[in-house]
Amino acid sequence: MFRINKNDRFQQSDEPYKRHMGAGFKPGGRHSPWAGYFVAVEPGGETYVGAGRWMPEPAQLARIRQEIHYNAPAFHALRQDATLLSQFPEGLDMSQTLKTAPKGYDRADPDIEWIRLKSFFVWRSFPDAEVRRSDFPARVLAAWQAARPFVAFLNEAMREE
Repeated sequence: MFRINKNDRFQQSDEPYKRHMGAGFKPGGRHSPWAGYFVAVEPGGETYVGAGRWMPEPAQLARIRQEIHYNAPAFHALRQDATLLSQFPEGLDMSQTLKTAPKGYDRADPDIEWIRLKSFFVWRSFPDAEVRRSDFPARVLAAWQAARPFVAFLNEAMREE
């Protein structure tokens, strides 16, 4: 579980606590560099469930990009998988991208849209009414289960040879 205290050295807010409670599950524990599964519960419809790797270190990011470049069909099959999209309808989070091609990649590469990503993460939010339902934990597990092949792809890509 993540701590409830905010790191208020860089915050404008004077609230000492976060408004959400979060947890992450990944190989090696919370501070490990691997892709994993996350949940954050927050009132006001801000609860989310996610999976993947948010803002990997440069070496990891380079390995993920290289794997997408070399193994694009497998990557596209995973990101377009019907089970994954049933749980994460928005697909991959496209909010964190480079403006141009990363060093070593051609701007005309057919997969440049995906190679430009800085994070490889799927997530979905839940309204408060759904979080209060008795089947919410089962829905979280179903979402994580749907993301398992995607997370495995990322972890295999980040593995140092």
